[in-house]
Amino acid sequence: MASITGKTNLFIVTSPRSPHKMRDEVKVLVENFGGQRWERNRQLQEEFYRTLAQEEFFTGSLSGELDFKGRDRITRGPKALGLVELSPTIQLTNAGEAYLYGKRPYEIFTRQLLKFQLPSPYHIRLNVAHLNRKQTNYRRFFQEVFVKEVADTYAIQIASGQTLLRESREKSAQKFINTKSCNHIDYADAAIRYLRETRLVSLTGSRSNRIHIPNDKREEVKY
Repeated sequence: MASITGKTNLFIVTSPRSPHKMRDEVKVLVENFGGQRWERNRQLQEEFYRTLAQEEFFTGSLSGELDFKGRDRITRGPKALGLVELSPTIQLTNAGEAYLYGKRPYEIFTRQLLKFQLPSPYHIRLNVAHLNRKQTNYRRFFQEVFVKEVADTYAIQIASGQTLLRESREKSAQKFINTKSCNHIDYADAAIRYLRETRLVSLTGSRSNRIHIPNDKREEVKY
């Protein structure tokens, strides 16, 4: 799991991006490699990924570091939500057992997601109520506000010149802000996908950015 110590942005699991994939992938892991040692076992991690690649539901490629890809499938979402134990050996948790083989997987997923808590900072929101949206392009307006939010969030790092990114040798503030903006969008997208997997929320319309609570779920959400 990624470290959030000292971070100013809200963290959410981003792998797998579509959480419903976890049921099939964890099942392949425990049914083929259960009871074996996972940690620092790169050969097994690669073998797991190659086994996944033989399944009809698999999406991905057999290029690159396959042991890393194998780890990424398991040590993010499945481990964070308490579905699988990897130490000392690979085994399902009670929650994982119910999620994989029970009759109500979405209820189990919801319960595990509700347990996933992290300390997160409260950001001061921009007071943009006085701006007239009719006088500007909405996409441009949104981008300007979003970029300013990101710049304010990382103001200390930018002011002190700590803008070097591990993915690039470029150290410019603009590159830093652009990269952090993309990261925020990735985290937001993953957060919505995980929430939708609970079936407690949905999006209104195929191109809408609005979260909708179905009428038959309102009492459950309120609870």
